[in-house]
Amino acid sequence: MRERSSRTRILEFGDVGKVYTFNVFSEEMEVFSVNGIQTSPIPAWSGGVNAPLFTPASLAIDRTLNTSTGVFFNGKNRVILQWPSGIFTFELIIDGNRFPITQNLVLIIMQGRWQFINSYGTVVDEGPLKAGTAALLREIQFSTPH
Repeated sequence: MRERSSRTRILEFGDVGKVYTFNVFSEEMEVFSVNGIQTSPIPAWSGGVNAPLFTPASLAIDRTLNTSTGVFFNGKNRVILQWPSGIFTFELIIDGNRFPITQNLVLIIMQGRWQFINSYGTVVDEGPLKAGTAALLREIQFSTPH
């Protein structure tokens, strides 16, 4: 029987995992969209004042089984992001047979590349960011303040 790390939380029935998304760059990710919905900006890495220098900022995004907007689902997910220096996109495929819905995953986004990491710290996929234009931003539904 495998021992669980004290850092591993056992998910209860009905819990779904999250994709912990890290901005490993010196610029705020002003736009971060998953499957057509703006989730939330992700701050730039730390300048060393409130956290150690270069500590990346993160955002936890829910997972779901079926195609949905604003969350990561099993299948092909379209990600669009914007830093002040440019607009980029990539596709992230989550295989539900390989990564059960209850498993937490990690997505690291840095200038020019992304890496997808499982809960054991293994890079399971990676690729380049594809440069885009302002036309990509028209695909995103932004929430309006109430």
